[in-house]
Amino acid sequence: MSIDVEELKSLSSVEKIELIGILWDDLDPQSIPISESTINEATRRYEELSESGRSVEESTMWDRLDKKLQKDI
Repeated sequence: MSIDVEELKSLSSVEKIELIGILWDDLDPQSIPISESTINEATRRYEELSESGRSVEESTMWDRLDKKLQKDI
């Protein structure tokens, strides 16, 4: 693989973001290794939010945000 890093650095911000998008879209999710510790942590966080009552429905979250924004106006 021959990549001119200096040429990449000279791209504009918009061009860099476009390149990131192209590369991201080209990734195969099945080929990205996920460590056991990452899976364990994701599971722990999911269980904590599911069981603790710390999570809320999306509509509730938006209602709370709307009320807070109205109060701050």
